[in-house]
Amino acid sequence: YPAALGLLSVLLGVTLVKAQLRAASRWFADRWSALALGPVIALALVWVNVFNFNQTRADTFQKLANEYDARRRPDAAIAMFTHAVKLVPAEDYYYMGLGRALAMQADMVVLTNAERPSQFTEQVRVEDLLALDARRIAELNRADLLYLAQAAFLRAYAITPLFPNHTLNLARLYLPELPVNNAARANLADRADKFYAQASRVSPNNVTLWNEWAKFDLAYRGNPDTALQKL
Repeated sequence: YPAALGLLSVLLGVTLVKAQLRAASRWFADRWSALALGPVIALALVWVNVFNFNQTRADTFQKLANEYDARRRPDAAIAMFTHAVKLVPAEDYYYMGLGRALAMQADMVVLTNAERPSQFTEQVRVEDLLALDARRIAELNRADLLYLAQAAFLRAYAITPLFPNHTLNLARLYLPELPVNNAARANLADRADKFYAQASRVSPNNVTLWNEWAKFDLAYRGNPDTALQKL
């Protein structure tokens, strides 16, 4: 796709030059102008490659990742989203997709991986994830995958904090296993509740959000009164 777009740009340029061939010939007759053209073209090619084609390449990886995600192939989706993030590290949507793929991989991880010791803590960064190859990611246990998913969701949230899906993804990630019968699970439920509240402030007219938050109050808080208020 980038090659085809580049070829089209060249053909359009040739057409415009041909339309004003005489003026172009006089311009190229100046030796110094011709010499100056080389660095300008080189700079333009670098600029277009980095700031235009990289976005197209990243979008291509993202679309492939979505296909793998729909087929419940989180391992392949993680690889594609990782490529997209490396090409355009300022795009929040890529981090959001990467976090979802990691969370899906955590749900599908085999029991043998769950028995392996954790390699990361809650302070893991997205840069640590980008340094991993596919083999090392496949060896991670469930806790490591969830830590990495958290890092990806937090990076997406940091880039675009007012996008409600980022806060919702964090709320859903922190949902603990039921029942909430110990301090660790209660802490996770508190985190989830905080992000549900933040999402409701960012998107107060989202009916789906209010329904989901009400279900949270019933299942994780055992509080029908606050659930009824939300409904």
